[in-house]
Amino acid sequence: MSIERFHIAHSIDEALDLLAKEGSGAQILAGGTDLLVALRAGALDAGKTAFIDISRIPELSRLTLNGPDGQCQLGPCVTHHRIAEDAGLGRASIILGQASHSVGSPQIRRRGTIGGNILTAAQCADTIPVLLALDAQLLLRDTKGTDRTMAIKDFFPAPKKTAIKADELLLGISFASLAGKPWKGSYYKLIRRAAVAKSRLNFAVLIKTDLQGKVDEARISIGSTLPTPGRFTPAEELLKGNKPSIELAQAAADACSAYMIQVAGRRWSAEYKEPVVRNLARRGILKVFGLEQAPEESLEQHPEAQHGA
Repeated sequence: MSIERFHIAHSIDEALDLLAKEGSGAQILAGGTDLLVALRAGALDAGKTAFIDISRIPELSRLTLNGPDGQCQLGPCVTHHRIAEDAGLGRASIILGQASHSVGSPQIRRRGTIGGNILTAAQCADTIPVLLALDAQLLLRDTKGTDRTMAIKDFFPAPKKTAIKADELLLGISFASLAGKPWKGSYYKLIRRAAVAKSRLNFAVLIKTDLQGKVDEARISIGSTLPTPGRFTPAEELLKGNKPSIELAQAAADACSAYMIQVAGRRWSAEYKEPVVRNLARRGILKVFGLEQAPEESLEQHPEAQHGA
């Protein structure tokens, strides 16, 4: 395998034309923080012979708040740095900025893009659990100009695989703005060191309360726990209709841990992950409830690990 051609697209149409021309040998490039590492390591997908750089297409770097129907829209080339620094997006998404701020290092955040974070389909991807909690939708366009929209929850059919077709380009990510609505959220990331670290587990929760203070809706996702990224629906359902309490948070945390075992099975890592997921979920939910406690024990038994929020 070797890259023989490097194209720079300046418009979506040009990128799609190049994609049609290069066929299965095309590799879309935006920030390149993962692809260039794979290229140097000789680990790029076999058969890739041409890079198509889409980072200079203005439409793919747009960030729109409160668009049609109150939707927030992000181009796939929006960087993690920009997401982390945008106060309006912080109000609209509550926790997406925290997830992007936790990505790698300042240099990586200035180059790495949200589209790349999605399309690598890594179990440890920082933004995917948050986008799942936001019920995000993905807009795709093929080389014939046909658009389709897919919920991110349906975008990962198998481990490390996405549903994007070889002739498709990711054009945008959208979700309903939560600004000014009774939603609260928290994001936690379990890491080995304080910077430039891949997450071992990451937890995202968004909770909406009604006028009586009861949980009206809950959305929970935990990265690196299920075979493919997804929501923890049993825990979400357990929370609904109940008033926040320490006991409720513990019950939901237990449900998260049990659901992981139910879906992923009791593999060799379960002995470690089961209590960590329980503790991580409890802390995240308690934070949203405003009932944070001083930790009585570490998230895990391994002293070299740290946890970041």
